[in-house]
Amino acid sequence: MNKTMDKKLWQRRCKTVINSMAEEVLGLMEPAHEGMWFDAECQVATENKNKAYRKMQQGYGTRSLIEEYKEKRRKEKAIHKRKKKEWKNQELENMELPSKQYGCKKFYKEINMARKQFKPRVNICRHEGGSLTF
Repeated sequence: MNKTMDKKLWQRRCKTVINSMAEEVLGLMEPAHEGMWFDAECQVATENKNKAYRKMQQGYGTRSLIEEYKEKRRKEKAIHKRKKKEWKNQELENMELPSKQYGCKKFYKEINMARKQFKPRVNICRHEGGSLTF
């Protein structure tokens, strides 16, 4: 029991040291711009859909409850699609502005940022023997 506690304490200390050094060396990364289109209207639509879903689950799936849920889900998807499209168009307009005012460098930098796909970061380390630890 004492060895497991020591091991957990050692792992916790190692994790804090690694995280603090990584933060010091690399700095904090800002979250991506994804999801900036999700506003209060989208939140209300999602909450309404979730309420209808819970009501449908409690009501043994009657036709009226199923239809109500499907309708709220359709409305939610339409709102999300519209908001996302508006946000994307606004982002494209914002990208075009530097090309007209400041020149090409900032314009192409914005385009490359938009084109980059999500790349997951690896949260593991290797032991001296080569085995992975999380």
